[in-house]
Amino acid sequence: MLDTPAGSDQPDASHSALPKIIAVRGWSAEVDPTYLNFIDEMRATGCEVVDSFVTHDGFATFGEWADASIESALAHHIDGEPLHLLGYCGGGTLLT
Repeated sequence: MLDTPAGSDQPDASHSALPKIIAVRGWSAEVDPTYLNFIDEMRATGCEVVDSFVTHDGFATFGEWADASIESALAHHIDGEPLHLLGYCGGGTLLT
């Protein structure tokens, strides 16, 4: 979604594309069905939204879950690009 200067078929390099957003969450869609609506609304704006979900199952502490969630989010990140994180639910707690 880049702006194209009048009379040109090439995007204007001074305007960047919308960012890729990594949405970090800790609850399944079954527990919080509004999440999928939220992501659909974000995607409808033209943003690329990556759903980074790590269940709480198998983790003894919030810190263990947080470490796994950070690894999951970073697996979708490209080195050298800005990192745009969106915390939802448990992910919001993680990012604060």
